[in-house]
Amino acid sequence: SSGTIRAIGLALKAGGMGNGEVNAEGLAWLKRKLFKLGDTDKIDFEGVKPDRRTIFPAGLAILEAIFDALELQRMDHCEGALREGVLYDLLGRHHHEDVRERTLTSLMERYHVDQGQAARVERKALHAFDQVAKAWDLEDGIWRELLGWAAKVHEVGLDIAHYHYHKHGAYLIEHSDLAGFSREDQQMLALLVRGHRRNIPKDKFAEFGDDGVKLIRLCVLLRFAILFHHIRGTQQMPTVKLHAAG
Repeated sequence: SSGTIRAIGLALKAGGMGNGEVNAEGLAWLKRKLFKLGDTDKIDFEGVKPDRRTIFPAGLAILEAIFDALELQRMDHCEGALREGVLYDLLGRHHHEDVRERTLTSLMERYHVDQGQAARVERKALHAFDQVAKAWDLEDGIWRELLGWAAKVHEVGLDIAHYHYHKHGAYLIEHSDLAGFSREDQQMLALLVRGHRRNIPKDKFAEFGDDGVKLIRLCVLLRFAILFHHIRGTQQMPTVKLHAAG
């Protein structure tokens, strides 16, 4: 946990093995010290609370394995932990600063997405959504947000290659670390990006059960918005009214 990592850093600092950071040399030194003690009750390192003594060796072993696997030499801990992350997310949403929006903005910048085009597609997709949401049973849940997110990032795969860029984009979204998104939300977002052009992978949508039908409907709306703005630019576009059957 973050507390154990902090305790290891403090123990290393107290032993003259750094300034509070965790380093590979210090981990090896600390492991030798623990072997010599032979009993967790004898652990008396600065920064290690009594209630953490029994789990301290296990935390050290896990951290050493991480250093070995990733070939790390140094790690700095932060004061925040999972609970702070949850509170940060909740506060952001309360003040209309959704961490998920920041995550997608960062993703778009990283993969050089045309943000003007993405914004045009998003506006059209959401406008279309609002016209058919009731008929298509999309008024409840995350569906409107999901469509907007998909419109923002549907072109991320272009930075990899134009050929099959929808598949590249889906892979990036599904396998990236997207702060604020649940695993299921991330999978649905990736599927919408995958299905925004070429054949719709109905078998993949079917894996979401009843929600699969709603996802296909979102995919249709996304395709409509992309086709509507196929000619990229800010030229005046005609007004379109949509009607949908249930």
